[in-house]
Amino acid sequence: MKKSLLLVWAITLSTVVLQLSSGLITATVPMRMNMDGFSSVNVGFAAAAYGAGFTLGCLAAPAFIRYVGHIRVFASQAAVLSIVMLLFSQAGREWHWILLRAVMGFGIAGMFTIADAWISGSAPASHRGRVFSFYTVCTKMAMIVGPMLVTESSIVGPGLFMMASVFCSACLIPIAATHTVEPPPPASVNLNLLELYRVAPSAVVGCLGIGLMSATINNMASLYGVQIGLNKDAAAMLLVALQAGSLIFQWPWGWLSDRFDRRYVIIFMTCGALAAAVMVLFVSTRTSEPLLIWLSFMAFGGTAMCIYSVCVAHACDLVPNERIVPAVSGLLMIWAFGSSIGPAPAGKLMETFGPNGVFYWSVAVAVCMIAFIWWRTTRRVLTPTKGGFSAAHWFARHVLPTRNIVTTDEHAEDFEDPDRLHNKESLLESAKEPAGTDSTE
Repeated sequence: MKKSLLLVWAITLSTVVLQLSSGLITATVPMRMNMDGFSSVNVGFAAAAYGAGFTLGCLAAPAFIRYVGHIRVFASQAAVLSIVMLLFSQAGREWHWILLRAVMGFGIAGMFTIADAWISGSAPASHRGRVFSFYTVCTKMAMIVGPMLVTESSIVGPGLFMMASVFCSACLIPIAATHTVEPPPPASVNLNLLELYRVAPSAVVGCLGIGLMSATINNMASLYGVQIGLNKDAAAMLLVALQAGSLIFQWPWGWLSDRFDRRYVIIFMTCGALAAAVMVLFVSTRTSEPLLIWLSFMAFGGTAMCIYSVCVAHACDLVPNERIVPAVSGLLMIWAFGSSIGPAPAGKLMETFGPNGVFYWSVAVAVCMIAFIWWRTTRRVLTPTKGGFSAAHWFARHVLPTRNIVTTDEHAEDFEDPDRLHNKESLLESAKEPAGTDSTE
């Protein structure tokens, strides 16, 4: 485990610094737009633009990485983001905010694609859930600190945007000024989302649902706080509560996902998110006490905002290492697509039903996620073995069917990949190992 963490410390630290900037901007932009007289729908469109830019960034990132490498793409995107943060201070019209948020989404997508692929590609399958959780815990800590920095300057002036720009520049230092071994460039950059869905449908739908649900809450949280009567500092603390809940529970969820079918873990987490959303609705309609509202948001963050990393680990169990970059980029793109759709209807529901409309949206999405992933568990049955889950190789399914997977999916042939037969000898060797030392998908 320690050896695995040593391989990813530089990219983890860089992403932590980047998340300080992202968390600060996520808290600042909705409140600044509200202060400038923009409606909830306008704020929703700006959040949707971020998701749209993120989607385009996910499409472009694998080709950029293959052309110039992980580190150069990370550095160039950080430079672009540093400029964008400064331009936010000059935004005065709705289209200014929308354009800048879209460019920000494009840049963040490339950097997160690199980070997620770097982590997933460096970690062995038996530790992947825990290594990814360690990385996510570190970035969540930064997301907790980021919104708290709102208290260091006025919403009206350029100070907060200048601070965000500094963090974007500083995130280059860990990977640019140290001896860092980057992963090899991806062998393929094609993003075949239909193939990705056929291989890991629960991961795809899970990432889409998280984009629709938790990304929307994250982008609208500070606006929600202002609309229910909290001051700007207390409203920013809602984001802190979300990230704190995610930080506390990220590692336990990763630990569980290494020991049980990750799909059941995703279902359990989504049920928790549904219960937390109902809790927010109950608390906010009966009290204006900030502490109770913060605790409700913490419960939501501890469930909904931890699901993405388990979905990524689930998908990476099913794809070969040389396809991890396009697979992770595809999942990010699907998440971004959901996050580009969610804020607009959520903003409309907030105008129609008041601030709690955003949680009505989350409840509906959670119910759909639970229903679909539960259905998928009846279509492809995974038999866990002690120690976790191993990648579902084509050869393992057909030559060693009793070891990993029993599939009842009528499209099972679509998952076959004859190219994986070159791993035949290593898979045969793994079949001879004691079951207690294995890990399954």
